[in-house]
Amino acid sequence: MFRLLITLFSLVAISGARVYLGELSRLQHDVRGSVYAISCSELVIERFDYDGLGPAVAAYVGTVPENRPSRTSNGADATVIFGNSRFTRFPFVRFNNATIRIRLPASYELNKINWLSIWCKTFNANFGQIAFASLSQTVQDVCNRRVFCQELRSGYDMCWNVNETGKSVQVTLCSNILPQNRFMGFGISRFPSTTSMFNADPTLCWRDSDDNWTIQDYYISAYAQCGRSGSTVLGVCMDTRYNGGTDNIALARGQEIDGVACCTFTRPLTSPDTSYDNPISLTGPQAVVWAMGPVNQGVILQHPAGFRAVPNVLVDFGNGTNADLCGKLSTEECCKDRYSTDGTDSGPTTEPTTLPACKQCRKRRARVKGRRFVFTIGSSEGRCGYEKLTNSSGGWGIAWYVDGCLIPHLKVQRGRNYIFCVLGGNDSSLPSQYHPLYLTSSSAGGYFQSRYNGMRMNETVYAGIDADDNALFTGPLVQHTDDDVIGCCTKRSRCPAGAQKYRWRPSQDTPDELYYQCATHFFLGWKISVTDRQPRNPRP
Repeated sequence: MFRLLITLFSLVAISGARVYLGELSRLQHDVRGSVYAISCSELVIERFDYDGLGPAVAAYVGTVPENRPSRTSNGADATVIFGNSRFTRFPFVRFNNATIRIRLPASYELNKINWLSIWCKTFNANFGQIAFASLSQTVQDVCNRRVFCQELRSGYDMCWNVNETGKSVQVTLCSNILPQNRFMGFGISRFPSTTSMFNADPTLCWRDSDDNWTIQDYYISAYAQCGRSGSTVLGVCMDTRYNGGTDNIALARGQEIDGVACCTFTRPLTSPDTSYDNPISLTGPQAVVWAMGPVNQGVILQHPAGFRAVPNVLVDFGNGTNADLCGKLSTEECCKDRYSTDGTDSGPTTEPTTLPACKQCRKRRARVKGRRFVFTIGSSEGRCGYEKLTNSSGGWGIAWYVDGCLIPHLKVQRGRNYIFCVLGGNDSSLPSQYHPLYLTSSSAGGYFQSRYNGMRMNETVYAGIDADDNALFTGPLVQHTDDDVIGCCTKRSRCPAGAQKYRWRPSQDTPDELYYQCATHFFLGWKISVTDRQPRNPRP
C-alpha cells in the first residue's frame, strides 16, 4: 500500500498538473528530452533519448551554485523509474523516445538544487543537463502547490488538488486491486455531513480489456439500474440521460504504473448542471461516496449498495484537515504514519476476481428442456451466481430464474409451440420491479436502455417487443427464493396462478442461438439453443 500512495502522488501531477521546465542540453551520447516537474521531489523526462553506451551513468543533481556539474561538484544520485524498473545507474540499453521519472534524493528538493545532469561517474562527463537558476519562481510555485490524499479503503485511494483559479478540482483515483472491466467510482453526497448514495453524483472510471479508459458523469436518483417510469428517468444513470443533464467530467489520463491503476479527471467545484452535479465546498469537511464494481460491454453493473454509505466518509477539499497533507509530495515521509515502509499494509492487497469452483453450478446449468417455462426474478449472487455460471459480470444483483433454476441454458426446437409463464412485474412506473421478458440476439438485453449507448444497432428482437416498442411479455412480480422449490429446475405442469401466459413458436428464421433477457435492465438472462425438429421414425 505504501507503493500505492507513492505512485498515486506521481500520477496526480503526471495527469495534468505537471510544469514544463525545459529541455536537456544535447552534449554526448545522443541524450535529449523534455523535463517536467510533477512535484517538489519528482521530475518526469519525456521523449528521452540515450544510446546506453556510457559506464556508470546516473541522474545526478547538485546544490552548488554552478549552472552545471563539474569534477568537484557536490551532488547526489537520483532514483530513475522506467516502467517497473528502478535504478540509480542507467543500464546498458538504448532509450528511444522514452518517459522516465526522476525521484530526487532526500534533502535535494527541486527548490534546493541548481541542476540535473545525465552524468558519467567514471569519466566525470556531462552527457546532457538542465539548469534551474533561471526558473526559481516556477520551481517555487511547484513546491508550494498543495496536493491532498486520503484512503477510501485498503487498496483504493484518492488525491486531489484545487485548480489555481479556484474553479475546478483535479482528482486522481488509484487502486492496486482493480482488474480490467471494473470501475472506480467517487462522488459528492447531496447531504453535506452525511454520506448517502441517494441523490449522489459519482464519477465512474474504468478500463476495458483493451486497456482503453472511459469516464462518465452519473447521478443516483433511485436504488436501481437506470430505467424509466413513464417519461421520468430513474436509477443510477449518466447525467446525459436526464432531461437537461450534462457531462461535466474531463478525463486527464488513465494508466497503470508499478501495478497500480490510476484515473485522473477534472470537474468544476460548482457545475452549471445544478440538478445533477453536487457542488464541492472548500470551507470544511464534506460527505462523499465511493464504489468499485463490474462493467460489462460498457454497462455499469454495480448495485447502488456498493456506493459506500456507512460509516460517513468526509473529505476536506479546501485544506485537507481530514487527509494526509502531501503538499510537497515528499515521497515516504508524509505517509509513514499510515503505511509501513516495507511496501505492505495491514489490509488485503488483492480482491478475488472469480468465484470458487462449484460442481453444483455445472449440474444446475444443465440444459432445460420442455414445452412450458416459468420465469421469475431472484438473486444472482452467491458462489454459484451469475458470474460463476457465465464467466462474466451480471446485472444488478438479480437475474431470471426459469422453473426455479438460475439462468439455465434453454433448449427448444423449430416448429414447436412453447408457453412462457412470466412473473417479472407489470408496473412500468416502478422500474426496479418491472422486468418484461423478451427474446433477442443481444447477450446484454436491456432493449429500452440500449438505445442510449448504441447497443441496439446490432440487436435483433425475436419476441416480446412489438413494432411500436411496447413490451408484450409481462406479468405480476414473483421473486424466487431458495424455499420455493426443493432442489433445482423443478418442472411444473401448468403455469402458477396469476402468471401471464405467452406462446412462442421458433421458425426457420430463428437463429441457432439467442437470449432471453429483460427489456428494462441489462444482463438478467442467458442462452436459448434452437435446433431443427427431428422427424419421428416411421413405424415398420
